[in-house]
Amino acid sequence: MSLIVFGNFNQLPLVGDRYIFQPNSNNVYADFCGNPLWELFHIYYLTEIMRQKDDQKFSMALNNLAKGVLNETEIKLFKDREVDASAIPCKAIRLFRSIAKVYAFNDKIIQLDNKKITAEAIDKVKCQPNDNVKNRLLKAARDATARECQGFPYNLNSSLNVKYMITV
Repeated sequence: MSLIVFGNFNQLPLVGDRYIFQPNSNNVYADFCGNPLWELFHIYYLTEIMRQKDDQKFSMALNNLAKGVLNETEIKLFKDREVDASAIPCKAIRLFRSIAKVYAFNDKIIQLDNKKITAEAIDKVKCQPNDNVKNRLLKAARDATARECQGFPYNLNSSLNVKYMITV
């Protein structure tokens, strides 16, 4: 079977996760074995820029931004494209550099609305442990951070008047 996979080596990994081609950090032997999933693949680097091909300066600035080597002219190019936070439409999708900033922004927006909803997780223990073990497991799930639960908080605060983008 032939399989073609595309990707951008300058793209950031998922929040709280690793690049798909990196060894599994949960497996102590991963550093010894690597990731066998990718051993049969051949890499071909695509070097022609398509999206920004008509704006060479911006294209180079984006590449240098990804590498962390911007010069003063490129920094000015990005600064000139900044807009004041008050000029951003309320319904615009926002990208943040940390999950903490996402939560802070979401909390701020929810506080502005009078139609708030809190959805509480319903955790279940599938095996049949004794009550003591079951209660400890449920408490651990309740006390865990959203990051420890693959992004799912125990209490999810939201608003009826806000559109959400949910990724799984």
